[in-house]
Amino acid sequence: MSTSAAGDLGAANPSHHGGAKKLAIVAAKLVVTVACFWHLWRQIDVSQVVSAVPLLDFRWVAFATLVIVLEIPLLAQRWGNVVAALAARNERMTHIVMIAITAIGQFFVRPNDDDGEQVDEASERCRQ
Repeated sequence: MSTSAAGDLGAANPSHHGGAKKLAIVAAKLVVTVACFWHLWRQIDVSQVVSAVPLLDFRWVAFATLVIVLEIPLLAQRWGNVVAALAARNERMTHIVMIAITAIGQFFVRPNDDDGEQVDEASERCRQ
């Protein structure tokens, strides 16, 4: 009986450090985000970006954005099937959570250096 009373006492009086811990986690995430943007900004030549903007065909930009946005739920469904097949799905792993995780993954995906070379080789073969 004393064991359950101690458990009930702990549940009734939540730790006051919970708020500080959440604040520290948010602060750490912000620091990492700022560091990532700082690193990215150091790698970008702004003058090249500004000079390339008038060359963009925004219809293609809109189309590419639409394709990526429509692709995310399909990829989330696929990953949901993989997670379910691995028996790792639980009540917290909802379809919305899978879509959010997939969107984050799509945002941070980096193409391989070989991708550009393969496109160049394919375009050379088409020209011949």
